[in-house]
Amino acid sequence: MTQTNDTTQSSWQSFRREGLSWVLSLVIHCSLLALLALVTVTQPYHAPEDLTVSISKEVEPVSSSDAAQGDPMSLDPQQQLKRMLSELPMVKPQIVTQVKTPTVMLPEHLTSPAVQADILMQQLSAGDTSAGSDDQQIIPMGLLEGTTEGFQRMVGKWRGSGLDVVLVIDVTGSMGPYLEQAKRRLRQIMGVITGILGDTVDPMQIVRFGVVAYKDYGDDRTFDPTACRVLPLTTNLTLVQRFLETLHASGGGAPEEPIHRAMQKATSDQLMDWKAGRLSVIILVADAPVHKGAKDQLPQIAKRFAITQRGRINTIDTGDGSRVQVLEDLQVLADNSGGQAFLLRDQQAFWEHLIVSIFGREYKSDIDLILQRYLKDQR
Repeated sequence: MTQTNDTTQSSWQSFRREGLSWVLSLVIHCSLLALLALVTVTQPYHAPEDLTVSISKEVEPVSSSDAAQGDPMSLDPQQQLKRMLSELPMVKPQIVTQVKTPTVMLPEHLTSPAVQADILMQQLSAGDTSAGSDDQQIIPMGLLEGTTEGFQRMVGKWRGSGLDVVLVIDVTGSMGPYLEQAKRRLRQIMGVITGILGDTVDPMQIVRFGVVAYKDYGDDRTFDPTACRVLPLTTNLTLVQRFLETLHASGGGAPEEPIHRAMQKATSDQLMDWKAGRLSVIILVADAPVHKGAKDQLPQIAKRFAITQRGRINTIDTGDGSRVQVLEDLQVLADNSGGQAFLLRDQQAFWEHLIVSIFGREYKSDIDLILQRYLKDQR
């Protein structure tokens, strides 16, 4: 009996020791599981940002007639999803293409006008009327095909130096038709000039244009006390056009005009912004002589311009329909500056005559050929 009790007591002690271990292990594991469950439950849920589609399965389809009429609530969840996706706006990607126009830089060793002329002649002798090697691409041929060798060589020099042209025009009443042609034809005039010089990179970079308009004293209060209005040399053709549009032929009637005042302004380095090294041309358009007291000033003005600016003055006498030679004052200005004097006989040909006067009478046949080709291309 005693042995049985000892055995029972020993088993109970063993059970107590092992049971406590199992209970302790169970408590620890349960605590860990509870902690993990708590973390899982409290973790927030973030819906996807791109697209959230909510479809209720509780929606019961209605009659087939409603479905036929397109009731969205009559469709099953899969059909609802297809319909919603089909109604989403399609976003087309925007493709932005930025093309930077290559700039053709003139090599330093080709800046001489004489070298420009030699390159031009090499193109012509090679029969290339469009473009040559990399160095030759700076002189596109354009309208020059078929013109004389002398004209082509002159254009090559001008292309290397640049051209400045100042139009000095009498805007009294009798000059109305010529002023209107200048307004109307300005873009054609500049188109021909830039076409000849081959300025394809920037249409007004090689050529600058300025204007001096004059009346007689007291004819127009908008003119300064010397009866002149001035637009300095500029590459902005729109600015030139707007300036001409502000001019209106009026007044006059007197036998003489203050040409000397207009020429003083036109030849002024500071006022007109003449630049050394560029070809400088003044074109005077008039139909009346200068005031008698100022006749002696004209030769001095012309000579000073020819020396200081190395420029020349070309004159166009619009005439009175009966003159057979250019007015003496206009001839004096041309002779003393190395320029030329023209007598206009056809009023409608004034703008073409203006272009010829820029390049010179000796190249009239070349200009006529270019004008025919240019006007044909404009049609």
